[in-house]
Amino acid sequence: MKYRSIRLIISFVTLLTFSLTFLCVSVCAEGEEYLCVKTEVEDIGGKLSEDTSFLITFARKDEEDTISPLPDKTQTILKAGEKDEFKFERAAFIEPGDYLYTMKQEKETGDDNVITEEVTYTVTVRVVNGNAGLDATVDIRKDGQNGKYESAIFRNNNKRALINHSNQDNLNDYGLYPPGTGEAFPYLPIGLLGLAVLLGAWSIGRSVKAASDQKEGKGQ
Repeated sequence: MKYRSIRLIISFVTLLTFSLTFLCVSVCAEGEEYLCVKTEVEDIGGKLSEDTSFLITFARKDEEDTISPLPDKTQTILKAGEKDEFKFERAAFIEPGDYLYTMKQEKETGDDNVITEEVTYTVTVRVVNGNAGLDATVDIRKDGQNGKYESAIFRNNNKRALINHSNQDNLNDYGLYPPGTGEAFPYLPIGLLGLAVLLGAWSIGRSVKAASDQKEGKGQ
């Protein structure tokens, strides 16, 4: 019984030590976590050259702001389909408040046919007092629109993709409008459609007239 009690005490101390060690490691690791702002570039027309790249910039919203912490980098170059992220150290935020940043893009390389989406994202790092210190969250929103985004997505296109008119609705949704000149108007399909409508109306009119004549003949 004596040895069993000793083994139980040793087991309890070992378990307690392991738990405290794990808790300490977890707290320390949490203090070293990063706040990540994700970004990516999309080709909505499927015609962008593989050599085309875009410069994504990250800056403080207020140019006079010299206090708000900056991420590990303030710009990145992405091609269509690529993703990246800007990382903040949580420990860099030492006071509660809203820290505002802005993200935008510009064409880095590529031909003149590239249509770059002109959009700006506002990134808010919100820092509040929590149970175990300061808590920080990231909020990404597109300027001029409602709704929160998980990632700042920049959607671009190429003028050659506009040959497919079915893409125009998508372009208008993203603010990427097709050029007003140099674009062929679909006269032939519209003309054929109009001719088909006229023929259909003429055929229906003849059928109605024939039925009416036949009814009048029977009535006589």
